[in-house]
Amino acid sequence: VIANNIMFTTVIASSTLRRQAIAACSIGPRVKILSVSASATYYSPSKFHQQDPTRSFAANTVHKFDVTPEHIDTVKATLPLVGKAGTAFTKHFYARMFAAHPDLQNVFNQTNQTLGGQPKKLLKTVAVAAQMAIDTGELPGEAIEGICQKHCALGVTEEAYGVVGAHLLGTIEDLLTDDKAVLEAWGALYGNIAGVFVKREGEIADEAASYQGSWTGRRTFDLVDKEKLSSLITRFKFAPADGKPTPTFAPGAYTTIWAQVDEEGPYGRYTEQPRHYTLAMPRDGHANGHLSISVKKEGLVSRILHKAELGSQWDLSAPYGCFTMSGVEKMWLDEVDAPVVFLSGGVGITPVLAMLENIYTTRPATWLHATKNGDLHAYRDRLRNIAAVRAGELKRRVWYEEPLLEDGSPGGDEKDPHLYNVAKYHYKGFMDLTNPELVEDEEVLHLDNPTTNYFMCGPKLFMDAQRENLIKLGVSSDRIHWEGF
Repeated sequence: VIANNIMFTTVIASSTLRRQAIAACSIGPRVKILSVSASATYYSPSKFHQQDPTRSFAANTVHKFDVTPEHIDTVKATLPLVGKAGTAFTKHFYARMFAAHPDLQNVFNQTNQTLGGQPKKLLKTVAVAAQMAIDTGELPGEAIEGICQKHCALGVTEEAYGVVGAHLLGTIEDLLTDDKAVLEAWGALYGNIAGVFVKREGEIADEAASYQGSWTGRRTFDLVDKEKLSSLITRFKFAPADGKPTPTFAPGAYTTIWAQVDEEGPYGRYTEQPRHYTLAMPRDGHANGHLSISVKKEGLVSRILHKAELGSQWDLSAPYGCFTMSGVEKMWLDEVDAPVVFLSGGVGITPVLAMLENIYTTRPATWLHATKNGDLHAYRDRLRNIAAVRAGELKRRVWYEEPLLEDGSPGGDEKDPHLYNVAKYHYKGFMDLTNPELVEDEEVLHLDNPTTNYFMCGPKLFMDAQRENLIKLGVSSDRIHWEGF
């Protein structure tokens, strides 16, 4: 089940919880949710043993489905029914779950519910997970790591899994069939997947709690500073209300922030909404008890943030996330000159800037960014300064879709390569990695170097286009790392 781009799956951890879930959901005696343990079967090739726990799990761990052939055959036979029902299936699921548990509206992104994206994502998630079980019998760790990280940030509990699982099976019974064999097969599949999630999320939580200055659940912070970065993007600085330290975090990590609201959605009234925002790296290299995020004013929570007064209090989660450079940092120990290319669109600049600031004095780097115009270009002066300091080492190229008069001409009409590199922007239109000027310059995309890694963040259409072009240009998909918003 997708919530804020995360997935809840099914686990009923005890007979008591199972009875509670069935009673609460009024599924009836024909529905059987199979109990599962948190244990799972994994295999891990040894060549990844030096990676950190988060990256190692995501890159290499594989869960072997422990579901009987009979159950798999039943799922395979009934999966087309789920597809045929389409979003009617997922909309019914949300309606029955929120009717029984209206408080869960405060966990799920209600904006996505209103726009209709949430039901489509859930339907796709159900189909993909079931198809993996049918085709390969395996669930890659990389398919769930990001979901598990966000579950931990949101504080998802096993009890929540039970409620969601009961309503998924209840929806099958309501709309598709009340056949006991079908319900048991789907219950077994979801319960098996849930065991992996429960186990992994326990590991993530334990790891996060072990860091000095970290915490579990929510922690109250004071908003102590607001810095306008562009006409729509503002940087918010928070200090813990208890005055205690905050943990260090990997570039690309995020925090979850909760906003108090009073809104009416498609399933009723809700009073709180969480959102995930990338943590900006401290300007002086030290957190000093502060956490900062850069937020574009474009949605419910972001608009509330932009109106917030200094001194207002907010609940934040500890840092989480797996969109980091940890997977390639091990390789960099041996490949000291391995290039890295950063690509961003709009406010997607935040995580990749954090990465650049973490390594920008150590290796060849390229910075590629696209936005509408200079008025919306966050951190422009910061990047121009970095490019000036690293003259000849950091290649910087920027695209403006609709440049303003004050933005000047592309490249500033500069002929000197160093001055061209620090121009306000370089191309008019959308980012195009197939531009011969980029492809033929070996120091921009580094296409001929097999150790080059590419990190990107931005809107889905932006990332789909860049990933497609990189692959067309010969870059292997395992060297393309991305995160959407």
